[in-house]
Amino acid sequence: QFLHAYSADEARRLLREVDDIAVALLDVVMESDQAGLDLVHFIREELGNHFVRIVLRTGQPGQAPEHEVIAEYDINDYKDKTELTAQKLRTTVYATLRAYRDIMFIERNKQGLERVIEASAHIFSYQQSHEFASAVLNQLGNLVGLERGALYCKVQNPGEQTPEHFVVAAATGDYSRYVDNHADEKLPRRIVSSLKQAYEHKQNLFQDDHYVLHFTDSRQTESLLYVGETWRLSDLDYRLVELFCTNVSIAFENLHLNQELMESQLEMVHLLAGAAETRSKETANHVRRVGLIAEQLARLSGMDEQQCTLIRFAAPLHDIGKIGIPDAVLNKPGPHTAEETTVMRTHAELGAQLLADSRRPVLRLAATIAREHHENWNG
Repeated sequence: QFLHAYSADEARRLLREVDDIAVALLDVVMESDQAGLDLVHFIREELGNHFVRIVLRTGQPGQAPEHEVIAEYDINDYKDKTELTAQKLRTTVYATLRAYRDIMFIERNKQGLERVIEASAHIFSYQQSHEFASAVLNQLGNLVGLERGALYCKVQNPGEQTPEHFVVAAATGDYSRYVDNHADEKLPRRIVSSLKQAYEHKQNLFQDDHYVLHFTDSRQTESLLYVGETWRLSDLDYRLVELFCTNVSIAFENLHLNQELMESQLEMVHLLAGAAETRSKETANHVRRVGLIAEQLARLSGMDEQQCTLIRFAAPLHDIGKIGIPDAVLNKPGPHTAEETTVMRTHAELGAQLLADSRRPVLRLAATIAREHHENWNG
């Protein structure tokens, strides 16, 4: 498409309205002797358009010497009208169009990578599996556009070529109800068949109304992306999806490692608290119940999920100070003497002292709970 402007003012209006002009052939002299040079400044500085290729033409090269114009203005070529034959004009246009094509290809790659980074950063912020699952494909939809819905499946126990090892880690649209399910148990047979075919052949599968992309990351972790619509991704979009899915695999592994670490910490807390409770003839399940009840009370009081989780981890250690109470006092069958009562009451402060030096949020909270769990409601 050719666009024409017969003055610098017309060119300004046109450039404001059309933001994807590839090549601009500008006269230096229009309304004034340097109207073309002012227009170059307008394009580059005011519009911020550094993509359009600008070719300056002049019939009076003495007024705008080439070496000065090229050095001072962001232009891409400079032509004297007397030398600009039809063939040279054609050559110039072809060369500048190709330069514009290459620049826009780089720009699309840059924008695509920025979208991948933004989408990846978003999913890395989630700490719960269900939140992570719902975020993955929402971000993928923002990345390349998904209308009818999609499934993202992790392959568990690689090497076993059976569909029960496909776990739906994320889903959107009509498939959202399948999250966290095994493929062979819930997914329609046609979807399972396509997933299995792509997995067994280790390659992408394209059908009339859906496609499956197969990915393997640097750790040989395999994943599958099922999209319930016809293939319409460009090569660039495909590479962006591939990069995004690699990041998703890493984030998914990190999420499970973090959850495993949290569960290990909770188990250690229960073992430690259970050891203290065993001395006073309590059962190990007592400390678990205390943690769960404390978490529920925290949630009902309006605390956020992170605070509730910390309380569930910390509350079982409320009686850890009993470790420092003599058995004769701790397990005395009858009532305590005044002196024994005083000793027994020290378990709160003893527990706080045991935990006070830790820098871990859970143990710091546990120290507070140990010290204050026998306080009256009103202090």
